[in-house]
Amino acid sequence: MTKFYYLFFCFFIYINSFGQLSLFTESHEEIPLLTFSEDNQISLDLNMEYFYSLQDVNPCEFHIELPFFQETSLTLYL
Repeated sequence: MTKFYYLFFCFFIYINSFGQLSLFTESHEEIPLLTFSEDNQISLDLNMEYFYSLQDVNPCEFHIELPFFQETSLTLYL
């Protein structure tokens, strides 16, 4: 019986790992070239529905740091 519960628990974790939402999604919009090559940049969209649901559960500010040129970083205050 404990093997059944163990397998059920593992299966539940396995199924939930595929259902996670992403805060950012890749954007397919045209953006200006900010690097030497188009292959070195990516455009992102903020998933607003997920962002608002996170703020409803835990109302606080988000501070996200992204790597930038010459070992600096961009900080997003959301």
